[in-house]
Amino acid sequence: MLFLSTIGTSKATTINIDICSGDTIPIGGTVYGGQFYYWNLVPSTPSIMVSPIVNTQYVRIVLDSAFQLVLKDTFNIIVKPLPIISIVSIGGNTICMGMGSTLQLIANSMPLSLDSYTWSNGSITPDITVGPNVNTTYTVTGSLNGCHNSASFPVMVQAPPSAYQITGNTNYCQNLPGVMMGLAGSESDCWYALYHNNQQVDSALGTGGAISFGMIANANGIYTAKGFKNNLGCPANMLGYLQVSPDPLPAAADTIIGQTTVCQYDTLMFVTPIIANATSYTWAVPNGATIISGQGTTQVHVAFNGVMNGMISVSGQNSCGGGQLSSRAITINSAPTPAITANPAIICMGNTSTLSVDSGTVFVWSTGYNTQVTIVSPSTTTTYYVTVTGSNTCTAHGSVTVTIVPQPNVSLNLMENSFCTSTNSAVLSGGLPIGGTYSGICVFNNNMVYPPVSGVGTYLVTYAYIDGNGCDNSATDLLTVNPIPLVNFNNVMGPLFIDTPPFDLMGYVDQSGGTFVGPGVMSGSSIFNPLLAGTGSHMITYTYIHPSTGCSASQIQYMNVGALGIYDIFSAVNALCIFPNPATIDVAISGLHPSYIKTIRIIDMVTGSILYSTEVTNEKVNINISNFSAGTYIISFTNIEGISINKTFMKK
Repeated sequence: MLFLSTIGTSKATTINIDICSGDTIPIGGTVYGGQFYYWNLVPSTPSIMVSPIVNTQYVRIVLDSAFQLVLKDTFNIIVKPLPIISIVSIGGNTICMGMGSTLQLIANSMPLSLDSYTWSNGSITPDITVGPNVNTTYTVTGSLNGCHNSASFPVMVQAPPSAYQITGNTNYCQNLPGVMMGLAGSESDCWYALYHNNQQVDSALGTGGAISFGMIANANGIYTAKGFKNNLGCPANMLGYLQVSPDPLPAAADTIIGQTTVCQYDTLMFVTPIIANATSYTWAVPNGATIISGQGTTQVHVAFNGVMNGMISVSGQNSCGGGQLSSRAITINSAPTPAITANPAIICMGNTSTLSVDSGTVFVWSTGYNTQVTIVSPSTTTTYYVTVTGSNTCTAHGSVTVTIVPQPNVSLNLMENSFCTSTNSAVLSGGLPIGGTYSGICVFNNNMVYPPVSGVGTYLVTYAYIDGNGCDNSATDLLTVNPIPLVNFNNVMGPLFIDTPPFDLMGYVDQSGGTFVGPGVMSGSSIFNPLLAGTGSHMITYTYIHPSTGCSASQIQYMNVGALGIYDIFSAVNALCIFPNPATIDVAISGLHPSYIKTIRIIDMVTGSILYSTEVTNEKVNINISNFSAGTYIISFTNIEGISINKTFMKK
């Protein structure tokens, strides 16, 4: 506990200090000689920071190191209240952007009057008028007896609605209720008004999409629209405008100009005067009648194919619809229905046909005749026309065609125009079109020839044809009968042996150029090879074909071949070796005796051609056969007397 002696007045001081509520100030300080400091009997520092909220007394005692009193201070802190200040707005806290809108801000205070006012925009009056373009907070600071206080007020700036295009038709038909109008878009926090000549006629709430003001009845004039924010207004003009005017219906049609009594099959024109406000015209005709041209115009051409009386009518049309009809009654008289015939309708050149009409009172033919029946004889296919008038003066037109059938196009190219007397009989062909008949001194039964009967010679053959219309034509061709040639095949003089060299048989016939067939005859030639024929009696046939006529004749001879003079060469050939056999590239023949075998030949068994030939000088011969075709070949070994012995080998 701190005990102090009586303090003299020289060591005691009193200090009065005024502060504003909420201020913090330092009090005290270092005292000379002071070592210990007590504030309100609590040890502390030489000075302290204080912030009382009511009037407060602070007592400081200062002691030296010997705990002797140096100084006693009394600090009386007088707390002055702050002025109470607030901002009041006349007109709310939101204004519309860009529309010159303002708010009046008033600083209310307690007490009512302060020493000074300072606004954040620099104004120093108790109230200000503001109109910012962006959200802005305004602050006012009030001063009273040196104490200050502040208040703030946020002013919000509302953007106007976005502008959307006004939608709707500028024209509508006067017979309809009106025209639909709306906006291409909207905002959900807005509402929209429609104006007619600047007077509001309708409204709609925004949806965030397109909106409709509905059907505007009897619309006529200029229509605009505005948008408003629901909470403040902030109007904005929408884009564009609609200048609406009603379209009228066509006027009533006037009297139709045209005949009222017509004939069946007539084609007539009907006309209506121009109809006011019409852009097109709609015509209607009786059943059986047809509009062939002009539909949609003021005049039409109508074909009356039926016989039913009825009305023809017309009305004006435009995009709004049709106007009042105008009609006219039409009486249709039946046209005559004549049957026109040609008998016959198809004729051959030079013939006649009878033309006739079965009914009517007056007849006018394209030939100039005016009778019901007429006879014609055209040179070419012709169509005849006739106009027939009935008892009611209505006419009908008809036609009939007489077809001229030309002579049939007949040709004869005999498929066989040459025969030999050796042919017993033949059927003729080659006439076109088929179905005709053949004739001539060599022809029997319309299409047969017998060359042995007719004999050698050239004959004229005629082919006649009649078509289905009875028109005929004919053509001719020549047929020749040729004799068969005379052929002699003479005997071969002298004996023949298998070692007799081959010889030409063509020298034994008096008509050369033919062919020989039989054993020993080499293929494709006239050479007879006794060795190929072998021993025995062989029939050889010679056939000769005449080069011009193609007629042929044959003769035969017998060739007798004996087997003399072959022993030595036969033994020599049997002793030799042919290897390999079959062969592919080379064939070797060994064991040859040049004293017995003088020549070696390789012969094609099919054609008889000699493919290889050599004289024998050594005991062995190598023969290259790589270019030979696969098959069997003859190896012919011949001695000095010309006697030959054959062996065979196979080429793979």
